[in-house]
Amino acid sequence: MAPFLIRANTDYTTFSALIDENFPDIRQRIRDDSNIRPSVIKNELVNDYARIGSFLTHTNAVMLALQRLEQALLDKLAAKVRDEGDAGGSFTTLQNTLSGNTLPSGVFKFPSTTNARGESIYFKTHKLLSSTLQDLEDLHNFNGRSVDTFEQTPAMDLYPGAKVARNPGRPEAATSSGGDPVAFLRLPDKAKTDPSNWPGGAKPVGVPAVSGILGQAFNKTLLRHGYHFKDPGAGIAHGEYTHRLQWYAVVTKSAEIGLRNSPLDIFRSLGSDWCKQQKIGRGNDGSELTGYYMWEALFDCAPAGLQLAEWRPHSDTFTCPEAMLKQLTPSVLYTHDTHFLLKALMRARNAKRSGNVSGGDSSFERQDYGLRFTGASTKTIQTATGFKGAYLFWYLSH
Repeated sequence: MAPFLIRANTDYTTFSALIDENFPDIRQRIRDDSNIRPSVIKNELVNDYARIGSFLTHTNAVMLALQRLEQALLDKLAAKVRDEGDAGGSFTTLQNTLSGNTLPSGVFKFPSTTNARGESIYFKTHKLLSSTLQDLEDLHNFNGRSVDTFEQTPAMDLYPGAKVARNPGRPEAATSSGGDPVAFLRLPDKAKTDPSNWPGGAKPVGVPAVSGILGQAFNKTLLRHGYHFKDPGAGIAHGEYTHRLQWYAVVTKSAEIGLRNSPLDIFRSLGSDWCKQQKIGRGNDGSELTGYYMWEALFDCAPAGLQLAEWRPHSDTFTCPEAMLKQLTPSVLYTHDTHFLLKALMRARNAKRSGNVSGGDSSFERQDYGLRFTGASTKTIQTATGFKGAYLFWYLSH
């Protein structure tokens, strides 16, 4: 099998050819899918994938797009500080931390401390990054804000086998007999367990946190329904925000990239069955592999040299989360860096997650994170879905 290596600075034509080579029947399968909503430009979906993939291989172009995020972070922090006034508060403390720890060389010295759980962190970021990312996501109707669907007749239920937790009360993990995700929604006591009877359809609004490996729930729930996600269980090197950062850059530059479909429809299309390429082969570790997804090729490539198999997508470009995170978490950060605030926040988040590592286990929060939210917790859970030890959590504070 030919290597599926995505190289730096790949142009659109070359990336398009790479897709045609590694997903040989996807264009025909899209044409044959009669359930796609008519407003979706079907014959441009694969071309849009190639436009996005090519863009993400151009590191400088992506970093330029993320300058918009840097400015948005600066603006939001300044507004929060103004709101706090002379009395100060958490955002004033954050601003003072960022401006008061510069060495004569211009290097930012990260202050080290621990939080209430004893986890090692540099400083508290007060959800500045996550809320700023969500501002743009919500503007483009991600995260449960869209009133339409990708399909004319939705075939992927967000809540198969759903249960409802009483209010007040906490969800209790369970799974449905069919192996689909189970949802819990924080609703009034009188709420019925039938999802169709939940208020307003009860579609959760916001960005869920992921704990564990969701399997098909990732496609059925997150992608098809247009939810970005916080991914603390993916491993420190992967990062919890990298996919949202990839999409922030894509959405910001969608016109320049030349996307024909909306970012939301492209995102939701990636949950389709035709976005998986069936291919049976052996991994480098001897395991049997059954294929790969378009999501992997565009946003979740394995780091080159660490791929499970040569014929699986791998790259050192920003199609690989590890490559993007490495760029955004330098070991030395200067206050004059064009992305200083973004990089400082990313370093702080990584330090927080590193504090949860036990014995060097790369799956550091796949179990702990789930237990934190299904056990005694100060978090208010809006919705949680879970299967085989993997969970999605929508909570009321983002």
